[in-house]
Amino acid sequence: MPIKIAGSEELEKDKDVYYIQPLEGYCAKFKECQFEEGVVNVEGMIMKQQNNLKFFINVCHCVEIPPPLDDYTEDILSEKLDSNMEDVKIPMSVSELHACQTNKNEDALKVDVLINSSFYGSRVADSLFIRQFIIVVACELISEKHKITLDPSESIELKNKKHIGELMIQKVRKTPAEAGIKEIKDEKIILLDDENKGDGVTFDEFEKIVHGKEDLPNVNMYINQATRILKVNITLSEDVTKEEDIMVKMNSDRIVVIVHKKSKAAEMYSRFLMDYNKAKLKFDSTSRLLSISVPVIMPSIPLFGDTFVQSHEDEFMESSDMNFAMLTDVNSQRAIHTIINKSLNERLLLLICDRVCHEEREEIPKVIREFSKDLGIRKTNSLHFHFLLKKEKIPHYNIENFVGNSTMSLLYFIGEKAYPYRGPLDSKKDIYQFLMDREQRNMRKLKTYEDLDLFLSSINNDIDSNFYTLYLNFKNYKKCGPFGINSFENAVKSTDLEVVKPIKMEVEETKEILVIIEMRLSQVKHKQCPTLLLIHKGKYKEIPLIFSPRIIRKFIEYAVDNYYEIEDTWTKIGEPLTYIQLQYLVDEHNIQDLQYNKKFIAAAVIGGFAILLLGFSIFWALNGA
Repeated sequence: MPIKIAGSEELEKDKDVYYIQPLEGYCAKFKECQFEEGVVNVEGMIMKQQNNLKFFINVCHCVEIPPPLDDYTEDILSEKLDSNMEDVKIPMSVSELHACQTNKNEDALKVDVLINSSFYGSRVADSLFIRQFIIVVACELISEKHKITLDPSESIELKNKKHIGELMIQKVRKTPAEAGIKEIKDEKIILLDDENKGDGVTFDEFEKIVHGKEDLPNVNMYINQATRILKVNITLSEDVTKEEDIMVKMNSDRIVVIVHKKSKAAEMYSRFLMDYNKAKLKFDSTSRLLSISVPVIMPSIPLFGDTFVQSHEDEFMESSDMNFAMLTDVNSQRAIHTIINKSLNERLLLLICDRVCHEEREEIPKVIREFSKDLGIRKTNSLHFHFLLKKEKIPHYNIENFVGNSTMSLLYFIGEKAYPYRGPLDSKKDIYQFLMDREQRNMRKLKTYEDLDLFLSSINNDIDSNFYTLYLNFKNYKKCGPFGINSFENAVKSTDLEVVKPIKMEVEETKEILVIIEMRLSQVKHKQCPTLLLIHKGKYKEIPLIFSPRIIRKFIEYAVDNYYEIEDTWTKIGEPLTYIQLQYLVDEHNIQDLQYNKKFIAAAVIGGFAILLLGFSIFWALNGA
């Protein structure tokens, strides 16, 4: 819808710091560490030196930390190390000390080290030599900041974990005043502030760049991580001199700027859903700069007992989901946008070709329509199709690894997670079977209250090491919105952990089922809405179904890895009811229904009035006599 140019309201001023959510990279383990002063401060508490205390370094990345000024390859780094170390400059940030636990539930310490995302993706991720070099630098920083000595030669890179413990949000100053962001020079570590300002490596804004100048030459888009305000700056042509020359069209994920009512000056897709009705626009005729400021839609939802703001969604995102490498092709941008919007609560088949591939574009949608018809897939949970003519590398969602050197590839997306089809693209039968395998996941179903009661009793112990997702689908879910079913189904289908067993129950609202849920799952908040529980060792946690499948999946994966850290927020399943207890509580429900039955209430009211009228008539009759 068209939006008129607003007044010259100033865009919100930025703050002095970044609040950075690290993206996982790799983890190095040290079997022991030495406290240089005998004690260290861990989360506000003093810890004394302990024998064989393990230490972990989570090497993470983000876009806020600037990349090195030089492009360091293994060969260049080797030459620098052998000749002149003072030329090696890698911006890096070290977090505070945090306590964590090993897989054997042993106490340990860890820090999160931040480097630039582009540098990590292009040089660090695939080079064991550079990864080890980063550990050497990190050990120097940890020694200076926390007074802990680590031996880099004794470090062990973990193969099955990318991080230990929770990756904590780091607060980093834009222009560092402390030893948080530093770089290598001689044997000492110096601040970036001490560097020559002419190098141009500065923290300009408290914002995360979504699209940069390389993407659209006249457009910069930013997301403010504190206020969740999306800002777009567009430089218009010289013939645009006043606000009346400009028209801006917006919806929840797209912005189009039209000048002189005929030519398109810019068109872009947002990585985030926008509350476009609250957009504010400002045009500076001198610089010809159009500024758009619009809130990002992210409601607050209770999760861990406190308020879990959906802006914290980044905590649970995969590293591939947050790859901010620039995409220069509009078709690539549109494909990523489609993946985001169509795979969260539905599913998407993405056909990627390096040529037009007309035949596949025609035949694959036919297979999808046939498959959807056979399985009775409704429009509210559709299986979508999108075609991408690939002109550049796309690092998002692991697409490059799946596509490789293939000229044509087919990917199935669910919950923003990709699954590649490995069969021939001209085989309708194989594509149909691929869809069947992805859509029909093994899911145990409970039918009666006895099934539910028996299930809760069978897992109410410490022996079973599995996690269970229990989805209670109440029949009157229309009162609660349609999101629950899709969220659960997609979350389960995109969770590939063998220890997670999905359970589903179509709840007929009998008194027996309601009593069992009320007595054994007493902390379930909405007993008449679709409810998703994660259960482990006789305890359960309710997961809000208004989260996207990706967030539900990532929470499940997080809970599996960190159960003992969050166990105290879970609720113990109630004890089984005897037959007599069950019947007694069912009878109580029946009595309550009778008490509040509208027909009985109406009859009682009418009867009451009748008795009053009879009493008055008798009184009048006696009084007359």
